[in-house]
Amino acid sequence: MSLHSMRVMLLMACGTLAAAPAWAAPTIRPGLWEFTQTESGDTETDQDCVTAAEAADLQSFAKEMPENCALSSVRSTTTVYAFDIACSSPTQQGKGHFELEAPNPDQYTFRYVFNGAVTVAGNTVPIDFDLRATGKWLDADCGDLADVNESEDD
Repeated sequence: MSLHSMRVMLLMACGTLAAAPAWAAPTIRPGLWEFTQTESGDTETDQDCVTAAEAADLQSFAKEMPENCALSSVRSTTTVYAFDIACSSPTQQGKGHFELEAPNPDQYTFRYVFNGAVTVAGNTVPIDFDLRATGKWLDADCGDLADVNESEDD
């Protein structure tokens, strides 16, 4: 998974809380971030640019939440948000947990676990997903990464 994809997934997952009434949200700073993610034992560290719009409106990605998924046990403060997710449809079954902690606008830790199965063309494939990530803010100036981020969003 690319860092841009992971960032979008992170922001989408954070944004799914938009359905919860009157929630507080951790905030992050726009600019250049270093992300370290671990999935299935593989660790990757890279840098990416978080735009001011993305940092200011994490909820904007809530529109991507699948209709067949429901949130429960939502916990949201100014430094943490967490929820359980359950998906149920003829093509997707599973449960998971999401948790993001941002003790300050310059760093966060993140974990997303999902277990279940998807059915594609009559074949059922198990899903056992455990993504862990940390992020730290490096600079307000994204440099050349600002241009890369803009082209990926087009």
